[in-house]
Amino acid sequence: MLMRYLLVLLLCCSSLSVNAFSKQAITPLIDRVDDNVMCIKSEMVVRGKKQLLTGTGVQIRPGLVATVHHQVKGVKRVVVYTRGGQASEAKVIAVDVANDLALLQIAPRPGGISVLPITPRIGEEVFSIGCPFGMDHSLSRGYVKKPLTDWGGREYVELDMSVNTGDSGGPVFNLRGEWVGIVGGYLKEAKSISFAMPITKLLVLLERNGLSNTPGFAAPGPVATRAKPGVTIQQLWAASQKTTGAEQQDLLQRIVRTTARGNRDMYLQGLAYYAMGELDRAGIFIQEYLPSADDDHIAHVILAEIYIHQGKFVKAQDFLLKAATISPEYATTYLYLGEVYDRGLNNVATATEYYQRFLKLAPKSSESFRIKRWLTNHPLTTSNE
Repeated sequence: MLMRYLLVLLLCCSSLSVNAFSKQAITPLIDRVDDNVMCIKSEMVVRGKKQLLTGTGVQIRPGLVATVHHQVKGVKRVVVYTRGGQASEAKVIAVDVANDLALLQIAPRPGGISVLPITPRIGEEVFSIGCPFGMDHSLSRGYVKKPLTDWGGREYVELDMSVNTGDSGGPVFNLRGEWVGIVGGYLKEAKSISFAMPITKLLVLLERNGLSNTPGFAAPGPVATRAKPGVTIQQLWAASQKTTGAEQQDLLQRIVRTTARGNRDMYLQGLAYYAMGELDRAGIFIQEYLPSADDDHIAHVILAEIYIHQGKFVKAQDFLLKAATISPEYATTYLYLGEVYDRGLNNVATATEYYQRFLKLAPKSSESFRIKRWLTNHPLTTSNE
């Protein structure tokens, strides 16, 4: 049965000509995205014979192109073609095999599409532009079936969109011009069920390799500042905890601009973003760290706090309950659980239970006065005293 629903990896993009929607108001948006979409031709040798693979890529900023890993895996030569037909030799500079992503370096050209931590919404209309079967710049149109789904151990955005061989690596974007995913594959025996890698995975790959995702730079390469030779992210983090003000902010900036050497470094970069108030980015890094440290209750609690800030209370609840299982005596877990049930899930009885447990564990904390006042002002608590 599984073979009948094999996820076919694509090596290009879509079905309708870009001109098909030329009379609609979305044309300027499509043109802007399409100007940064590139067709990719990769050459590989199989049993002594040359084979040509066709696919799609997206320019993030001048000279930096994102695509799928399976488009460039084991190839001898990669050439990227712009919408105007200009060819450029490409060099693979970074890959994420687990998420089927790759970054290419080409000769710089103007333009680029910023990578932001966007989560698509179910039912949202989306588009993709690619190079199906080697044809240039064709447009597909569909909608989001599921914002996040697991298929074969890999997370995808599930789409109701027709894509074809050669569409892989193409951008999936919405009517606001937000880049939400990268075309990756489709179900072989389904008419229009396709998949895209979440754009947050690309953001992590960029950050891991010290690459900016902002258009307008002259050429690809590491973000300007680096730690002094021999200074690690962990040393920078330790130093940042011993100072305040501008000096601390400088250290935090250096942490996020230094190439991570492992999961622990990524976690500290997440904490640095958290300390700087960049919660969306902090959440991306800490979420990536968790699979390698599933027993870290602090990471679970911080991620839950970020979700509370974003109004995602059910997700916050899940992480907090896991944190409470890992470390039952950590008071802050119950403080946040109280907030989840009070502010998000509208369950005063359960909020009361968790707030009381927080006070029992941390009666003299800075939050205790606020929580005692909350408990006093709620009839459920008063009637039980």
